[in-house]
Amino acid sequence: MFGAIAILGVVVGLCVYASAFLIRSPAALCSGYEFPPRVEFGWVGSTFVPEYRRTWSPLVSATCRVTEPDGFQLSVVLIDWQANLVALFGLVIVVVSIVVWVRTRSTD
Repeated sequence: MFGAIAILGVVVGLCVYASAFLIRSPAALCSGYEFPPRVEFGWVGSTFVPEYRRTWSPLVSATCRVTEPDGFQLSVVLIDWQANLVALFGLVIVVVSIVVWVRTRSTD
């Protein structure tokens, strides 16, 4: 009985962990970040081409990159701490489920 519940807990925990990466899109995460203007060239504002993509890491993060008309690129990695708390909660569910599964197997 506890083995089936533990396996279900692992599946639920992994689903919660995976859903943490879908909570907020990279574009939504990067939209609040303002890149500083390139004052050293006398620019107070410029038009640029934004690029947002998910950063491949165990943390929920996004890479925000802008390319300015002259080819200069600025990039920053932003970490979504709220989504990381959801991912951590999912990992806690997985670990507790595995511990319960191992303990019930050792008593059988």
